[in-house]
Parts: sequence; C-alpha cells; structure tokens
Amino acid sequence: VRLGLYLYDWLGGRMTLKRSRGLRRSDTTYTAPLKNGARGFVYSDAFVDDSRLTVLNAMDAHANGAEIAVRTELVAARRDGAFWRATLSDGRDVTARALVNAAGPWVAELLGRLGINASAGVRLVKGSHIVVPRLYEGDHAYILQLADRRIVFAIPYQGQTEIGTTDIPVDRPEDAVIDAGEIAYLCDAANQHFTRQITPADVTSTWSGVRPLYDDGASEAKAVTRDYVLELDTLGDTRAAPLLSVFGGKITTARHLAEEALEKIAPALSTAVRQMTRDRAFPGGAIPPFATYLAQVRTRWPFLGDARSERMAHAYGALLDDMLAGVTDTAGLGADLGGGLTEIEARWMHDREWARIPEDALMRRSKLGLTLSQAETDAFGAWWTKTFPS
Repeated sequence: VRLGLYLYDWLGGRMTLKRSRGLRRSDTTYTAPLKNGARGFVYSDAFVDDSRLTVLNAMDAHANGAEIAVRTELVAARRDGAFWRATLSDGRDVTARALVNAAGPWVAELLGRLGINASAGVRLVKGSHIVVPRLYEGDHAYILQLADRRIVFAIPYQGQTEIGTTDIPVDRPEDAVIDAGEIAYLCDAANQHFTRQITPADVTSTWSGVRPLYDDGASEAKAVTRDYVLELDTLGDTRAAPLLSVFGGKITTARHLAEEALEKIAPALSTAVRQMTRDRAFPGGAIPPFATYLAQVRTRWPFLGDARSERMAHAYGALLDDMLAGVTDTAGLGADLGGGLTEIEARWMHDREWARIPEDALMRRSKLGLTLSQAETDAFGAWWTKTFPS
C-alpha cells in the first residue's frame, strides 16, 4: 500500500493536496472509530458527484454547439459512403460524418445493432453500495483492506456513511440490482474494521451500477483492467465514414478519454484537433476555494440554511447566480418538495438540465431520492407530473 501511495504522489506531480504519510499517534480522529487503528496511511484525494459531473459535461457541450437529446434511442444506423445515416426513436433521420459508440455497458449491443464485428470486448461488472447511519465523525473517508485482497471504501454521505463497492460479473446492464449477499458482504467488511457494528437491518438505502470494463482476459472480475480501449473502424477505406467505439473507461477521466478519442478519429475526418477542455472549468466551476465560496453563498442567500446552501453550492457553483436571480427570501424558492429540494431548483433541472421525469431530478440530477421517504417521493412525482404534463 505504501508503495502505491508513493506512486500516487509521484504521478500527481505538483498539486495542492497534501502528500501521503503514515498514521501518527496524534491522528485520533482517524483511529478512534477503528478496532485496530494504529497501522495505516493517510492520503488526500478529490471527490465528485457523478450525477452533477455528467449533467455539467452535457451543459458544457450544449454551450459549445452540441444538441442534447435525452431519452432518445439510436434505432438504426448504416454507412452511406462518407456518411452515417441514423434513425432516432423520436422519428428523426440524421446524417453524420462519424459515429462514436460511447454506449458504456451497451457498447457491444450497439455494435451488434450496427452489424459491426469488433476485435475488442467488454465485461460487465456490478458494483453495489449501501448507506447506513453514520459510523464515525468527520469528513474523511476510509479504504478498508479485506482478507480476500479487495478494498472497500467508507465515505461520509449526506450525514450517513456510504460503504462500497462489490465486484460481481453480470450478463446484462439491467442486472444492476444489489442482492442480499452483497449487503451482507459490505456489512461484514465494515464490521471487520469499525467499532460501531452494523447489520443489514441498518441499511437505509442502496444503489448499484455496472462498470463496462475492457475484456483483457483476466479470470476474476477484481483483476480486470480499469483502463480503456478505443477501436476505430473504417472498413479499411479512408473514404468510409468512421466508427469509434469506446471500451471501458471511467467517469473521472472522461475528459482525458475524450481528448484521445478525438485524436484517434480526427485523421479519418481530415480534421485537426487541439486540447480545449483539459483546464477549462465546468459550468459553474469558476469559483474561489470552496470554503470561501460557501461563505459568500450564505452571506448572499442566508435563507437557504446551512445544509441546503452547502448542497447547492457543491451542485451548482456559480450557476446559483442564474438560478437564484431576484430571490430574496424563502418564499422565492417556492414550495419545499422534500429533502430541501424546492420548486425553483426542480424547474431549473427541467428547463436547464433536461430532466424529463421525476427520477431524473431525484437520482440523475441529484441524489436526493436516496434520502426521501416513499411518501415524499410519491408527492414529488405528483407535483412533477402536474407541473410538467408532457
């Protein structure tokens, strides 16, 4: 582990995060919650909200000329000389010079639909998480080494503790559903390390996802590479419309992957490319250090309250200037629809972030759905359907 952290520090180059080090006797905040907390290491990392990163990437693309077509399926596509002719589920037929297959866990399925035989393959691995009442105080996370040589994370999450993840091979993306065995595994992983013990009955919420990993032939899911492979198909003809397929990859390196993808497909389009996004802030991201910005938000909109102001500052950053323009009190936010989500924010998700159904707002533009009761979820759904009937 120590060697890995040295490598982590070295690859990070010059950075503002603190370098890794061993645990000290004075690190009681870190060691007190653990059964055997005397040995271990401390390192710094960044965290990201995947729902916000995804939608902000779409907003950034839209601001630079992209059309965002949510809930729209690629029904069919065929090559026609130097172009692709595609049929969409909204009834449109579109023409494109190139097609990029970034369908994630559906990458192979889409290739089959297009009639393309790819040399690369993908393995689907399910990762599940549980959320339990807070296991420790503080905003730090833990990496827990297990006897099966896997690691599990324990992370502060909305006043509770998130524990994950698992590595379970699955056959379909739709198999992303946690099972009782995974819940027991994650509870046991936490119980091996924390003094505060949990059982499956303590789990307040769960979620699962499927990682589309490049199939490198590894025998175990935990050993499959997390790297990505880009495969370009031009039929061996420089005049044919190119198809680029993305196998593997992960959300935190999406911009780096996108740069490589454009570099790979550009020659087939006789197009020159250059790096544009590596150092560009996402929409709302041009803010001072977060603690400073949060203080500014609370001074300007004190009626948001501590919890809501912190959540919204994280989620929207400088975009709050647009969302809350002219709002001077709680009444201006509209009704509280549950979990601190108010009408003004829900309308923003619909109008500016392409949310089309209640689940989009509660789980794909935020993660507030994980904390709402069933009654609150149903009430929000009723409000959404009435407000946005089509």
